Amino acid sequence: MRLLAPIVCLAILAMQPVAVRAQDRSPLVAGRPEADWRDDLRNPQPIVRQAALEALAQFSDVTAATVSYLLPLVGDPDVAVRRTAIRAIGHGGRAARRASPALWRAWRDDDAFVSADAGIALVQISRENIDLFRARLSLGEPRDRARAAAALANAGPAARSAIHALRDHLDDEGPRVRGATLTALAALDERPGTKTATLVGRSLARDLGDSPTLVASDA
Repeated sequence: MRLLAPIVCLAILAMQPVAVRAQDRSPLVAGRPEADWRDDLRNPQPIVRQAALEALAQFSDVTAATVSYLLPLVGDPDVAVRRTAIRAIGHGGRAARRASPALWRAWRDDDAFVSADAGIALVQISRENIDLFRARLSLGEPRDRARAAAALANAGPAARSAIHALRDHLDDEGPRVRGATLTALAALDERPGTKTATLVGRSLARDLGDSPTLVASDA
């Protein structure tokens, strides 16, 4: 009978759920199994979801597989969670290209910060989106045109090909579009004495001259 005891113990160990053993082999992220962080992404508390997103983005590679469970959070009810998910996806670069449709929807988010993060992420996952933003300078409502200019500004040197298109919108009828265009040109073409510098200075002078505050103060 004594000989049977070790055999019984081994049999019990062998019957442990496969899921438990698989979790033991799950890679550690910030001291916890990655699977635990993924479970936290479905937690009802926004602060827990956000902490899980930050851990996964900072301490593990954002791969195509990672993007699959980050995507639902791009539409999360909580603004902070949406922003964190979008930034995490952007870190995935080209591996996150499948997230493009969700990021374009986020770019139209009512929250300006969510939109800005989505614009940055779209450029990070595909440089082709720079051309799309350049085209959108002439499309849609003033808000969308202004956001397209802001996305180009945030894209950095990679968006210098859009400088000529941005110059064409310094006279846009929408003040938001003009302001975003000025910001983008200042970010992308800082060299003094260039045509851009001249156009920016002229546009600023015109807008200041049209300011009711300045007119009132001169009276």
